[in-house]
Amino acid sequence: MRRSAFAFVILSWLTAGLGATAGAQDPETSWIDFARLADGQVQLKSQGESRGTVTIDLAIEIDADWQAIWNILTACEISPEYVPHVLACSRIATSDSGNSELFMQTVKPAFFLPKFDHVFRLEYSPPERIEVSHVSGPIDRMDGHWLLLPQPNGRIALVHRMTVKPGFPVPRMFVRNTLEDELPEVLREIRRRAESASD
Repeated sequence: MRRSAFAFVILSWLTAGLGATAGAQDPETSWIDFARLADGQVQLKSQGESRGTVTIDLAIEIDADWQAIWNILTACEISPEYVPHVLACSRIATSDSGNSELFMQTVKPAFFLPKFDHVFRLEYSPPERIEVSHVSGPIDRMDGHWLLLPQPNGRIALVHRMTVKPGFPVPRMFVRNTLEDELPEVLREIRRRAESASD
């Protein structure tokens, strides 16, 4: 239960967005073995940075069109259905251009901890990229992006990078292990939903 208490903010991003066009030589995707993605695997790379900050990269291939994936990832209100510890999520503001939005999630990380709200911003470049940034809540740093990469087989490689630093004392290894355990299953659920919607 304690580890889940620190996964909630990270997992909440999975209600959010898409990705940027990038080639195989792009530094953001050079770590990916696309043949393994085509076999259905979720790939993950994580690293610790200074003073408790953790960066994690994940990738999964989805047999669906970009719009089906986009619809799921931007539907914040359905995040409680598949993102652990999220009680509610709602859009609270949209820019005049429509290219960015603010969302607020209500989270209860564990039964013995109180629920609280946190706010994050999504900046859209559809259908290629979304930037995610922390606005308010009990986290010092939370930023990243999603990439939506068309593949030669007609599928989409969904790639996520995230950097997080909790605003409270917790071992960096603890944070990294939590993310490595829980995020891959959320990506699998996004794939399942997107592929079902495309049938």
